Amino acid sequence: MRIIKSFISTVLSMGLLISPVAAQVMSATGSHNYETNTFSVHNSPGGIVRSFLYRIELADRKDTQIKISGYCASACTLYLGAKNVCVDKDAQLMFHAPYYFNEFGYKVVMENDPRFMYLYPRSVQAWLKDNGGLIEPWIILRGDAMARLVPVCNASVSYTS
Repeated sequence: MRIIKSFISTVLSMGLLISPVAAQVMSATGSHNYETNTFSVHNSPGGIVRSFLYRIELADRKDTQIKISGYCASACTLYLGAKNVCVDKDAQLMFHAPYYFNEFGYKVVMENDPRFMYLYPRSVQAWLKDNGGLIEPWIILRGDAMARLVPVCNASVSYTS
């Protein structure tokens, strides 16, 4: 948690994140089942880093299980850093280098930035390093390789569209 808070303050200073109020309004593709205390994510394209870090912090505080199915791209993969996360056996995790647009509108890519790598579990960090790291273009983790690195959900993941 200390790493995430330090990371957030660093990224805020770089202009990568939006205001907390706007981050709460922007939600990831997912639904929360209050009866089972699970948050299901299905086919998420990612989004603003801050909104995902906020949801992870909230899920960890409330001991909510995060279940990932379908594709989980970009910032969505940060859910892997939650305390209680699992993936559907058919999920696809899609990683790329973080980036932002500077004051001149140019895309600034931060390949292999350690501040982002440490948000993932060590098993995923090692896999990313073995596959070139957080770089452009996409790196996709799925199937047996994914099942060796990330807990697979027992039952199929349910979701709402």
